Amino acid sequence: VYFGWVSDATAAAFMRWHVYFGVALTFATLAYAIFAFDRAVYFLKEIFTWDRDTWLWWTNFGGYPYKFLKIGSPKTYPQSKYNAGQKFYAILIVFAVLLVIVTGWSLYYFPQALGKYWALLFFNLHVWVTLFVTLFMLLVHVPLALIMFTDFKAMFRFGAGYVPLEYAEEHSPKWSEKLVPVAEVEAEQASRRGKGAGIAPQA
Repeated sequence: VYFGWVSDATAAAFMRWHVYFGVALTFATLAYAIFAFDRAVYFLKEIFTWDRDTWLWWTNFGGYPYKFLKIGSPKTYPQSKYNAGQKFYAILIVFAVLLVIVTGWSLYYFPQALGKYWALLFFNLHVWVTLFVTLFMLLVHVPLALIMFTDFKAMFRFGAGYVPLEYAEEHSPKWSEKLVPVAEVEAEQASRRGKGAGIAPQA
């Protein structure tokens, strides 16, 4: 629509669906913030907590270039529940979603009140931030999520997701250290019930 590659009728239909998706995104964001407030706060605390190892992760991107392409150093720096790359992407998504919601509804309801300068700025931010995040997701986030399929399965499921404790110890050692006492208690309880244990909650 932005580049004029479709007919006027198609552009109008796309814009209607654009508004529908905007409504869904807005209500989904509000619902998560209201009905899963504890999870939202925990998530924000995790992604905005950066220590020395988080910054050092960027020196060799967590050793992933070496792991997949034999480029760079294999050295890894212990990460928490999310590694530095995941935290960066999550922060990007948080700000992008808020920006898209604010600029989108501002342009939809009162573009004249914004004035020419702010309306154009809001429009460009709305278009280009959305395009950048979409391309980043398709070209970087989705391929890496499919490669790290254990994480992928834990995230995209109904209810709480789980990863093996051994996987958490390898990829998120600082987080797994916090889980070990919990896992030991759950294992003891499970053994009393005659069930196995050894999984770590992902969501």
